[in-house]
Amino acid sequence: MKTKILLIGEDLNLQRTRAMLLSEWETTIVHLQDVEQAFSTQRYQLIILCQSVAESTAREIIAQAKVRQPEAKMVAVSRVGEDRQLGVPGYHVDFNHPHGFVDAVAELLAPA
Repeated sequence: MKTKILLIGEDLNLQRTRAMLLSEWETTIVHLQDVEQAFSTQRYQLIILCQSVAESTAREIIAQAKVRQPEAKMVAVSRVGEDRQLGVPGYHVDFNHPHGFVDAVAELLAPA
């Protein structure tokens, strides 16, 4: 069974690009308005919050995920120089190392 990843954001084109990078895993992309449904229909091993998700909304989604997807790991993507304090691991976009995102996801999903 492939590891399931949920990508959450407002920019679906960016999400599609990230999903292509993460093709090694089973990746689902959802817009913010569809998070509730995604949590209800599938179990995910990793939930990724895109930098397009506002901090207040990200906090709400993280709180929901901790209840509805308690086994899932979470990571919040941030722009370079942005310091989002969300209580989950963060990943800063690095345009000079595009596969750094894939490496970061692989590290998060690696067995402890």
